[in-house]
Amino acid sequence: MARGRAAAPEPEQVPESTPPDLAAAKIQADELTTRILEARDAYYGRDTLIVDDAEYDGWMHRLEQLERFFPELQSQDSPTQTVGAARNTLFTPVRHAEPMLSLDNVFSRDEFLAWGRRWSVTRVVASITCASSRSTASP
Repeated sequence: MARGRAAAPEPEQVPESTPPDLAAAKIQADELTTRILEARDAYYGRDTLIVDDAEYDGWMHRLEQLERFFPELQSQDSPTQTVGAARNTLFTPVRHAEPMLSLDNVFSRDEFLAWGRRWSVTRVVASITCASSRSTASP
């Protein structure tokens, strides 16, 4: 590299475990989608745990990775684009006094710190919104 010149940014590298072609990636994405949807249905619909959180999160990360490298695999109904499953009728809905915040699949210290920053902003916005709605409410 010539002195004083900035290096060109490296293109994002495809991880070694990524299939070399779209057809192989589609097979892997379809298998992951099936596993994820089955786990979601069991957890949300039947209150049954068929896979631990770490394995489920690994499947989701892998599917996200495949969809990032092969965007044509992503659809609106992909597990990476949807949340939850069919509503469980075993429990009565509850309104929480404080928002329920997820760690959003945090796996490292840096991800945890970033989550903490997002959480802090969310609390500030929620506090302002709540205060604002109280001051504009009619008596």
